Parts: sequence; structure tokens; C-alpha cells
Amino acid sequence: MVHLNGKIRRLLPLGLIVALLAAGVVLGLKVPGLFRRKIVFSVQVRASLEKVLNINELHTVEYVYNSYAVAYEKPELLELYDRLQPAASSLQAWSRGIQSGQYSYTSVMTWLSAYHAFFGKYTTRASVSAGFTDEDLPLLNALGYADKDALLRDFDTEESYAEYVLLGNLADDISVWSNDGENLSQLSEFVSLSRSGVAKDIAGEKYAVAYEGTVTAGIDKPVTFTVDEALKKIIVHIPAVKILDINVNIPADKENKSVITRSKKYVNSLDWFNEASMLCKTDLTKKIAADAAFLQVARENARNAVRALVSPFERTTGFSFEFEEERQ
Repeated sequence: MVHLNGKIRRLLPLGLIVALLAAGVVLGLKVPGLFRRKIVFSVQVRASLEKVLNINELHTVEYVYNSYAVAYEKPELLELYDRLQPAASSLQAWSRGIQSGQYSYTSVMTWLSAYHAFFGKYTTRASVSAGFTDEDLPLLNALGYADKDALLRDFDTEESYAEYVLLGNLADDISVWSNDGENLSQLSEFVSLSRSGVAKDIAGEKYAVAYEGTVTAGIDKPVTFTVDEALKKIIVHIPAVKILDINVNIPADKENKSVITRSKKYVNSLDWFNEASMLCKTDLTKKIAADAAFLQVARENARNAVRALVSPFERTTGFSFEFEEERQ
């Protein structure tokens, strides 16, 4: 009996250990991570990630353009033509009214002044409904409306209202063009011309010059991040991509082969090259602004580059990564 008891005494510690281990397995199943290493985003890891993402400038896309730009005698008239196009139908109606004697120059300019004052203050139908006061009534009467309800009935959509907001914004431009009424009756013809017709016949082409251009886009400030310890998640904030550099080059040669056309009076001009260089850079800037695909590629490349930089941390820290992109 003594021997048996002695044997049992020797086995009790081992049995207890087995029982505790079994309980631990059960607890481990019920409480995930009980025996696993606790995942912590340490100060050292944070410092390392900050160092990796401390990007002062990252070029993500570069485009090379071969194009040409045109210089005009009166570029301001071509710019005016572009601004007036959304309101062309109203301007044509006014011009025809002046030509037929239905409207006078003075009445049209009075309308423009009223448009400028009223639609400059109330830029949407909603703003009229919310903010119109009795103090605005004389101005509204000058526009030919008895009250705000009559105005809102006439402009039953924000789109139709927006055209007259544009007219109000263009009041100064139209006043300059009108030259005290001399040209206002010709405004209908001006806005109905093709853009190429305005460029050649009214703005007056001086010369067209071929150029090579390079545009670089990317991000120019550090990528930042925030850490959510509870969700074991890191949110990476990617700055908005932007145009970083625009360079143009007009191929130099003695015969000026880069110049496609040039008026005789500019043949011996000493400063045409400086003017042409500025012209080409402006032209390329406008073309890039209209090229939605360019910045889209820049954004995609920036995102992929940042993902590549943080991927080692994603594999080793146990944290998931999400990416947010700033938009301009």
C-alpha cells in the first residue's frame, strides 16, 4: 500500500500538468491569442515606417509631348470668345434685337449691369429662395420681374439660371467688346463663328511654333499614416498628385524650321523666341490640364509605389494596411 500510495503521489504532479495543459487548450480555443505573442506596433516599428514614408518628392509619371502652339495678335479676343460660348444663344438674341431696333444699346447695357449685380449676389435658384429680401426688389424689377416667384418660374432649373449667372460675370467683358455700342450689334456674328475662324480672322495668327515638352507629376510631401491599435490597422494617407515640372524645348536651328508659319513682320524680331517659349509652356500647361488620363496614371503609380514601400511592414507587423488618397 505504501508503494502504491507512493506511486500515486509521484504521478499526481504529472497528472495535474496534463489537466492544466488540457484546460489551456480549451481556453486557447475560446480565447484566441492566449498563448500567442501579443501584436504591438512598437516605437521602433513606427519610426522605421515614418522613415520609409518620408518622401520629399516622388515622380510617378513623365510624359513627353510633341506639339505646336499658336501666337495671336489679339489673344484676349480668342479668350473672350471661349468665355462667351456658354451664353451664345442669349447674346445672339440681344444682338439681333439691337439690329432690328427692338432693343437699344443703353437698355442692353442696363440689363447687363443688373445681371452683374443680381446674379453675382444670388448664384443659384436655391440662394434666391433662401436669401431674397425686399431690398433686392428694385434690382429684380430692373430685370423685368415683379417678384422672386416670377424669376424662379422663368428659370425653372439650375441649368437655365446658370446661363444668366454667366452673363452677369461677363458684363465687364461685354462692355469692353461693345466699345460704346459700336460692336455690340456684331456680337451675334462673333459668338457664332467657329473658333478657328475667330483665331485667324479676328484674333489674327502671328505664327505657329513646334516644340517638344516634358511634364512630370507625382507627390511632393511625405506620406503619413495613423495607427488603430484596437483594430490592428494602419491607414496610410497618400498626398494628392500634382504637376511637379513642365519643360519645353524649341529645337534650335538657323533656318527656324520649328516655326511652322510666321508673318513677315516677325521674321527679324529679336524677342520672338522668348515669347514663343512662354507661349509653348502655356500651351502645354493647358493641354495637360485637359488630359484626365495623365493625372490618373500619376495617381495609380503613386499608390503602387507606396504599397510597395509598406509591404514589408504588412508582412511582419501583423497589422492590416488601408490606403486613403487625397484629391485636389
